[in-house]
Amino acid sequence: MASNIMALAARQIGSAEQPVAEDAHQDHQSEKAVHQLENGIVRSWEELPRLAWVVSQSPEELGNWFVALKALNCYCALLGIPLYIETETVLKDDRSWFYRRLSNVQKYLPHFQWVLHTDLDVLVANYSVSVTNFLDDRFDVILNDQVAPNLPPMYLHGTPELHSSAFFVKNSENGLKFMQHWLGSSDNGRSVFSNTDNGQLHESILHLMSLESCLGSNVTNDAGVVIPREYRSYLYCFRNKLERVKSEDCWPKFTAWEGARILVVTEGS
Repeated sequence: MASNIMALAARQIGSAEQPVAEDAHQDHQSEKAVHQLENGIVRSWEELPRLAWVVSQSPEELGNWFVALKALNCYCALLGIPLYIETETVLKDDRSWFYRRLSNVQKYLPHFQWVLHTDLDVLVANYSVSVTNFLDDRFDVILNDQVAPNLPPMYLHGTPELHSSAFFVKNSENGLKFMQHWLGSSDNGRSVFSNTDNGQLHESILHLMSLESCLGSNVTNDAGVVIPREYRSYLYCFRNKLERVKSEDCWPKFTAWEGARILVVTEGS
């Protein structure tokens, strides 16, 4: 199922951009760093290009996405956004290739202010709207909230989950730490979730907010894996924990773990 984030851009960002709080620049100043690039040039955060768009797909599958890649390439060329296609999707252990996407984001973060990673089924709905309008320097991570349709619990895409099909990460201390924890949560060499990196994303948020994990015996099978039928129950546990902590402020933004600021884009908001 394609993510709605590009369609959201077309619907939500046609007008003026969201105003930035007066203290946002001060917050940003405190986390600036000097980045040593591979060619020996040293740049401050402000001197880095605004955004890189990264997609990951194995070479043998690229031909199946020819039309989507062509459209994405045209869009990025039109708006001057660097597009990178990562074809190295092999991991040395038994981890899902989805986790390679996270290391691909880490690869480009030192060279840009922000990195956007999307699946290839994320489509551009309006070529006149720049995806950079989504960026908000008050936050370190921008996520996409998949609104659950009226589908039975065993249907995976009917779950009310935050979705890794499209996400932005800021080149900031907390943005880098968030990505490292998300990737590091897969270091056990196996997938706890049948939905792989999406599930680990939720566990990382709980951990970073010092909340108890939702990986109880009621949502895992005998092998300790959250299967699709129980994944919905896991996600309701996740939402309930956050709502108890942040109440109505849970969405569209919240602060997690040493000041990491997360913005969640919700369809229809």
